[in-house]
Amino acid sequence: MSLINWGNNNTLDNIERRMTNMMENFWDSARHGRLSECAFDTGGINPAVEITENDKAFNVHAELPGVHKEDIHVNVNDNSLTFSGESKHSTQTSTDNVRYSERRYGSFSRTIPVPDNVDKDHIEANFKDGVLDLSMPKTKSSTSKRITVN
Repeated sequence: MSLINWGNNNTLDNIERRMTNMMENFWDSARHGRLSECAFDTGGINPAVEITENDKAFNVHAELPGVHKEDIHVNVNDNSLTFSGESKHSTQTSTDNVRYSERRYGSFSRTIPVPDNVDKDHIEANFKDGVLDLSMPKTKSSTSKRITVN
């Protein structure tokens, strides 16, 4: 059985569609304040990240499917936290009969700004089921306190 491309094979249409998608991604990122995250599709890995905050900590959740814990590195400096790693080809997968693949392999790196009120000495990293969870506890002096207005 051979695969048949039923789509339009016009090269100019494909280029126009890719440019349109790239610009839409750019403007969408700019509208939502994520311009630094704007990644034009270079074929590399750009892990999806969610950052939440509660009274005690900032929490980062990064999706890293297919990545092994041993291949993840987390570094923190004065004002940023960087996690990086590599998704490697499986040794069990044969490429002889692959007809189509959207899987990506290679190195990745994401840098997240760290607020001044984070206790950098107590940042914790856990990895389970393809999700990297980073907990960045706030310093004691940074917790909010309700003040009564007299």
